[in-house]
Amino acid sequence: EEQRHGEYLGRFLDNEGIPRLEKQWTNGAFYRLRHLAGLESTIVILLTAELVAMVYYAALRAATGSAMLRAICDRILRDEAAHIRFQSDRLALLRRRRPRTLLQATRWLTVILFAGTCTVVWLTHRRAFLAGGLGPLRFARHAWRELRRSLHLSDPARLPALLPSRSRGARGAFGRAVS
Repeated sequence: EEQRHGEYLGRFLDNEGIPRLEKQWTNGAFYRLRHLAGLESTIVILLTAELVAMVYYAALRAATGSAMLRAICDRILRDEAAHIRFQSDRLALLRRRRPRTLLQATRWLTVILFAGTCTVVWLTHRRAFLAGGLGPLRFARHAWRELRRSLHLSDPARLPALLPSRSRGARGAFGRAVS
């Protein structure tokens, strides 16, 4: 799906006669970091990018007068919201047996990664954020709001609401009754 988002944006740039960027160092760093990590860390890294993308595409949408680009941003924002929900749920499941102190340490590491990512994204894309009406403080407020939502969704305390009921008559894989 991320490839499809890139295709939408690439076609838009082509239609508008705007040259595409050949490479951006942040994409390469993000890719390498993601592939050095285990499953949980990979999800956190992907989730961090998607949380910041929510703020970026909302700002880009606000900055443009193009109906086509606004529609692309709307589509990406809907997709990213679904990705964030899914990945946050996966983190809650992965962390369900973790002691509370280790959960808190994991949360702080996530916050540190997010703060660093936000700093880099602001510095490399501040023109787009400013054009969309987000100065550094508004950008930070919006970004941290997205992170707080994700931290809530990835809290293992929410798991009873995520896991299927094993009550009388529940069905497991292949429709068999589960007792």
